[in-house]
Amino acid sequence: MRTQFLPSGVMALKTQISFDLDGVLQQNPFRLGVFPHVCRALAPFIGAEEPEPETAVRRLILGEAKRRLLDGRHVEAYDWDDIVASVANALGARGAGAPDPANLDIAALVRHYCEVPGMIRRLPGACEALCALKEQGHPLIVISNGYHKYQLPVLKALAIDGFFHDIVTPEQAGTAKPAPGIFRDAWRSRLAAGTPIHVGDDLIHDAWGARAAGGYSVWLHAALPEHMRGASPEERPFLEGFAEARDAAYQRTFAVEAYPVPVSECMPHAVIWHLSELPALVARITGAGQ
Repeated sequence: MRTQFLPSGVMALKTQISFDLDGVLQQNPFRLGVFPHVCRALAPFIGAEEPEPETAVRRLILGEAKRRLLDGRHVEAYDWDDIVASVANALGARGAGAPDPANLDIAALVRHYCEVPGMIRRLPGACEALCALKEQGHPLIVISNGYHKYQLPVLKALAIDGFFHDIVTPEQAGTAKPAPGIFRDAWRSRLAAGTPIHVGDDLIHDAWGARAAGGYSVWLHAALPEHMRGASPEERPFLEGFAEARDAAYQRTFAVEAYPVPVSECMPHAVIWHLSELPALVARITGAGQ
């Protein structure tokens, strides 16, 4: 069941604005806490011939996620509890004993590491942008490939959950970004009108996916070259040198070969390099700044 939030001040017939979370609004605890914990727990079962057992476990976990994407099992590719259990079962089948399941509850580990200092944080400009958009009256939504049970604890720990009236994730929608279905499911609301706006940092999952679903695509690209930052977000996709920045980001998408999307089609409507640029962009898009 979805957790829906109805923040005070939400007005009808405003533009829906959806956000990716990780790399846009927050840093989750997977890289610094959850994955290292799991790798330590499974390292004793990897085999004496492996000189870096924790690295080998991480490789197996990411390999299983990538395999699911390549097989078209996009929803299952983000079920980290099941992925880790699959890897643990495979290691146990090698005859080195069975890993302790108590160490492998990913949702519980997320909750634990949300309480450990330095594991999670709000990214620069996140609160300011969300506050400004809420004041403009726009309904705000999360569209994330991270399962609800992994994302909600982070949002709550960072005290930004109350900005959103809905959180849409793959196990709820039955599909994952960049498939149009998850966007359209999230944007189906009576609270808003007009073309929805989506903000994300992945060129395929977010920039291409939102545009293909019929939304206005805003790509957050913190590494945008300095010489492009003087132009408006709407102008940047057409600047000289943008194609090179886009192509490099395209290649960094995890399991890029799983998506039959040519790089030439990955053209967001607008590009921002910092969330501080977002409220003014939204005001222009929606006509509120006129």
